[in-house]
Amino acid sequence: LPSLDENVTCCGFPMGGSQISVTRGVVSRIDVDSQHVLRIQIDAAINPGNSGGPVFDEHGDVVGVASAHLRAASNIGYIIPGKIVELFLNMSQEPKHVPGIPTLAILGSQNLESKALRRTLGLEDLDGGVRKSTDDTSKGDKLKANDVLLAIDGIPIGYDGTIQLSATRPDERINFRSLVTCQRVGSKVLLDVLRDKQRKELEVVLDTCQFLVPQYDGFDACPLYTVCGGCVFSPLTVPLISEKKSNKISSFSQYFRKQRTGNEQLLVLHKVLNDEVNVGYHGWRNMILKSVNGYTPKNIQELVDIIVRKVKGKTVEFHVQSMESEDADWIICMDTQEVLDAEQRILYRHMIASWTSTDAISRELRDAIEEGESSEAEKSVCYNTMCGMRKALGKKEKDEEK
Repeated sequence: LPSLDENVTCCGFPMGGSQISVTRGVVSRIDVDSQHVLRIQIDAAINPGNSGGPVFDEHGDVVGVASAHLRAASNIGYIIPGKIVELFLNMSQEPKHVPGIPTLAILGSQNLESKALRRTLGLEDLDGGVRKSTDDTSKGDKLKANDVLLAIDGIPIGYDGTIQLSATRPDERINFRSLVTCQRVGSKVLLDVLRDKQRKELEVVLDTCQFLVPQYDGFDACPLYTVCGGCVFSPLTVPLISEKKSNKISSFSQYFRKQRTGNEQLLVLHKVLNDEVNVGYHGWRNMILKSVNGYTPKNIQELVDIIVRKVKGKTVEFHVQSMESEDADWIICMDTQEVLDAEQRILYRHMIASWTSTDAISRELRDAIEEGESSEAEKSVCYNTMCGMRKALGKKEKDEEK
């Protein structure tokens, strides 16, 4: 890593011209970002178009890659350190995909500056560490609530949750999680832990955290959604939240750090597309979906499956939960036949090509539908509407009865 106040040079093709641009500055700070990944702050100008360009030190060695600048401030830019770039390039050799950033399931941690708290936990005066304050767990994690993490791979953690940047730079300190995020998924680390006032060592295999509300949609991902009776449902993700301007959407922040153990998704009613079929529910938005006609969908694929296969009564009932009153149960009740009749009208009015996204249809449901349709043209068209999918399943059921 470059030293503080060391000269650096950024090269790239930012806006304002067509030739290569060179800007110079110094290293202002070495810190971590919101994901606790190491980053370097510089005061050289970084503008749109600089991203991905190399950053050289005084000796002509590449020390990082330009990544971003802070819009609300002047002369604050960020580069990705060379060691993180190298880590990414090594992980990109994986046969499937880049596995992501490893982490410890210590999403909630408490610093231990308080002497009284350290005494209560059984820490000696010279011991540092952070207390795990939540009971979140992830695959391969062995930390429990109220454990005190003292060191990672022999590197001690201070009372304030920081570590030395390096042995040769003891006065520079960064967040302890950077010891984990600079390693590959699947790597093993040795944790020095105080549990019930007894010190012990734990060997942990690093894995990624699977959040209930994903922080990213994935590369080149298409949005997942389902429209039924004008009600638009989709899984909640951080990128989706960032696009919203409503104050209500901030209420979902309590779910951001929750982890999932399987393929669960937090399904949300984002809005209601106004139509005669959903009179009485216009303006409803940003509510958590709890059940559909008594069935509880775990993810968007199960929701589509329930709507197509299991909604057979006279009414469609969506039970949703308002963020303002979590104990209250709100019901959207619509006539099933009216929902089917209004589908084409709603999709046409709002210029929506299909009632649900392709990836929201499970492989099992897709196979069942294609068994009921004979031609390829019929198979492709039936997915555009809920009516078409229900009709295709009806054909299959009749054929099985015969």
